[in-house]
Amino acid sequence: MHYQSRAVTRELPNNYPFIVQKKYIIDSVDQWDDPATELFDFTVEKLKAMNLDIVNAYFEHYAPLKQRVS
Repeated sequence: MHYQSRAVTRELPNNYPFIVQKKYIIDSVDQWDDPATELFDFTVEKLKAMNLDIVNAYFEHYAPLKQRVS
């Protein structure tokens, strides 16, 4: 009789057990902190610049009021 050399489990073919999937997800999410913080900081700086441009354009002729707003 010929026996296969690989393990037989109750899992479906090409499907990993939940604990393995969970480990992959956790390992991946744990790497998000630095890129997320970098994206947040970049976005805040861009929004500040855009807001300043809007304030400068809107209050262009009202210098005293512009100083109080910006």
